[in-house]
Amino acid sequence: MAVRPSERPPFFSWQAPGWPEPHPAVIVFHSDRVANKPDVTVIICASRRASRQPEANEVVLDANDGLASRLTCQSSSHLAC
Repeated sequence: MAVRPSERPPFFSWQAPGWPEPHPAVIVFHSDRVANKPDVTVIICASRRASRQPEANEVVLDANDGLASRLTCQSSSHLAC
């Protein structure tokens, strides 16, 4: 199930081990893969508004993506299911 441009990605709140608070996150893979794999890639977002240009491994998501504000998100995080 690919996310079409008119659809908003399914955000959830994830707190990585050792982090003081949860952050918005999006699972990158299809739900069938998530159900059958121990690890998936997630896009993890900052908990503060974006105030700089994104780096090469980042993207800025905003209200068009289902967020309340503009957040910088990294695509280099992994989540163990």
